[in-house]
Amino acid sequence: SYVSYSGKTYNVTSIGESAFYRCSGLTSITIPSSVTSIGKYAFAACTELTSVTIPNNVTEIGLSAFNCCLSLTSINIPNGVTTIESGVLYGCTNLRSLTIGSGVTRIWRQWTQSDIIKPTKVIWLTNTKPEGYKEVIGTINYVSNDNFSGLINVKIYPYLSSLFEVD
Repeated sequence: SYVSYSGKTYNVTSIGESAFYRCSGLTSITIPSSVTSIGKYAFAACTELTSVTIPNNVTEIGLSAFNCCLSLTSINIPNGVTTIESGVLYGCTNLRSLTIGSGVTRIWRQWTQSDIIKPTKVIWLTNTKPEGYKEVIGTINYVSNDNFSGLINVKIYPYLSSLFEVD
């Protein structure tokens, strides 16, 4: 939540563009609650990254922020995020579980590489369909608080009020 540099202490409120780009030794991230935005390409190509914890205070996740994180198997997009930008999870070929928070109102095209990424579980916590939700394709089980239609090869579990596992 803070860093010290040259005798001064600074509060960390964002993770800058390409801040950890290609940090192949990075395996786990817990972002502090003081952070509200993650810049574009912030963790892109961190090929050994397996675990990410993003707090609800984060409202913005930039373009391709987790692009090509090959070892990432699950991620929760927190309730504070309103838009899933293009390429956020593109190339995350081992992604199997995804939770999309209730604040998401827009999903950009190609936010995942749907022909390669085959999550077995996607949980939607939103009550309204985000713009672009039809772009999400795959053999996926969805849990949602609404009836999502128009998705391809999916099972929809509508009108659920709380987060739980679907196998």
